[in-house]
Order: sequence, then C-alpha cells, then structure tokens
Amino acid sequence: MREGKRNFAMLASAVAGVSLGWLAVDYLSKRQEQGENKSVFECVKNFEKKLYADGAMRANDIERIKQEVNDKIVK
Repeated sequence: MREGKRNFAMLASAVAGVSLGWLAVDYLSKRQEQGENKSVFECVKNFEKKLYADGAMRANDIERIKQEVNDKIVK
C-alpha cells in the first residue's frame, strides 16, 4: 500500500513539474513576441529611479514651502 502512494506522489510531482515548465516556456515566448524583454533587475532599477525622482521633487516642494513660510515670518 505504501509503495502505491509513493508512486502516485512521484507521478503527481512529475506531472506538476512538466506543467509548470510548459507554462513558463509559453509565458516567456509570448513575452518575447510582444517585445517586453525587460528583466526583473531593469524593472526594479526603473522603479528606483522613478521613486528617487518623485522624492527629489517632493523635497524641492517642501524646501520651497519652508522658504515661503520663512519669508512671510520675517516680513
């Protein structure tokens, strides 16, 4: 009885592995057809650049607001 369960588990894992491999290949081929060859590293790098640019813009806005407040207080 135990041997049957082991064979079933091995068969199930083999089928799952083949299915996942097939899905991965299918996904990658569709992605290449669409021209979206960005790697995960490039996506993270682009996100980091955008985040940095947004932060710099907000820092400039905050600095401008501080300067306006200081100008109004001094006058």
